[in-house]
This record gives sequence, C-alpha cells and structure tokens, in this order.
Amino acid sequence: DPVVADPPDVITVLIGTNDARASLADYPVEQAMKRKRLPERPSAGWFQQCLGAVVERLRTETDATIGLLSLPVLGQELDGAPARASQAYSRMIAEVASANG
Repeated sequence: DPVVADPPDVITVLIGTNDARASLADYPVEQAMKRKRLPERPSAGWFQQCLGAVVERLRTETDATIGLLSLPVLGQELDGAPARASQAYSRMIAEVASANG
C-alpha cells in the first residue's frame, strides 16, 4: 500500500523465487505454507494469477513504469532442477509482462 499511496516513477517487481523453490520435489511446502500463512499450495497457476493481480493494481493505481524482473538462477548446476525451475518461472514472468504491455 505505501507504493500506491506515494507512487514512484518506476517500480521494479522481483517475486517468485520462493514459488519456484516450492515447485521442487525436496522443498518442505507444508512448512512454508504454515510459516507464510498461505491460503493454498503454491503452484505455477496461482503464481501467475497473483503476479498478474499485482501488476494490474500497480497499473491501475499508479502512473509508474513497471518492470518485472526475471528470477536469479537457483542452485549450483545450470542444468539442475532448481535452475530449470527458476527458468520456468522466469518464462511465466515474461508471459505476464507481455500480457500487460
């Protein structure tokens, strides 16, 4: 809400790293859901929906230029499951950016 109350000229959004991590087989999803009080299990669809809602609110309630940032590479191996997850979520971010101009 502070961003909307006193909007800047430019807003960058970097979210999704925890969502990408939650998609990994060895991630303790149930613990994260409790700790973060999530209303549902993290999923790609829910991530896209939430990111889209954030962008829509920023577009509606500010005149700022909005930049959606790709996720950092997760893990040590560029071909490992964590890196592939961050790449997949970065593609979703690009789709949301494209859909919102």
